[in-house]
Amino acid sequence: MKTTYALNESIEIDATTFGINSHEKDYKLCWYINKGLSAYFKKEREPRKISKKTFTVFTTRYDGRNFSLIKNQSKDGFLMPQKKNIDYFMTIEPRLNPLQKEQFVQKLNKVSKILLTFEIDLNSEPEAHRLILND
Repeated sequence: MKTTYALNESIEIDATTFGINSHEKDYKLCWYINKGLSAYFKKEREPRKISKKTFTVFTTRYDGRNFSLIKNQSKDGFLMPQKKNIDYFMTIEPRLNPLQKEQFVQKLNKVSKILLTFEIDLNSEPEAHRLILND
């Protein structure tokens, strides 16, 4: 007989995540973000396997934080199928305070190829673990 165990404790996620809508390809969007923020996003050598799907991830260290940009859609499907209207997710660890969030969104909105930027509450997302890319 198979035994199933479940954790009842919820884990507080120490990250800020933004949904980004853009019509640009991922590498081109990273180029515009790098130019606009003076950041240095670069493609990870190995694509990430998340839920048996392969996703390309761009990462950087900016202002003392770890940033990752991942496209919501790959050839295998969506990273977060319930959020098909979002093109990219940008996760920032550790989390930003409210003033830092506001300033960062203003900087991102100045990037010409970004159509819309908005925050996603990871603590209320059932599939939030897919966006935290810890090795």
